[in-house]
Amino acid sequence: MVNLTRSPFWQVSDKDKALIDRIVKRAIPFFIEAGFAIEPADLAMDIAAVHASDCPLHLAALLASSDATFAHDVSGIHCFLDRATGALTNHFLPRCAA
Repeated sequence: MVNLTRSPFWQVSDKDKALIDRIVKRAIPFFIEAGFAIEPADLAMDIAAVHASDCPLHLAALLASSDATFAHDVSGIHCFLDRATGALTNHFLPRCAA
């Protein structure tokens, strides 16, 4: 499991951390197939930051979503996250937002 830092943006429950870890494991092949290199820990922190600070996610629904929805949400979170604030930019809204 990815060890999430104790920043306010990344404070999520142990259950959420476990789901985020599974989401990251599913997501990495999508990024590789698209030709993007991404560190699993960075993606985990991105998802945790969005979930904890700006836009709570239905993490279980995201994990179980179709490939299209999954790729949309995970890549959008990674692309549109303002890492200084934990907020999503450019009006991006994940399909699995709570």
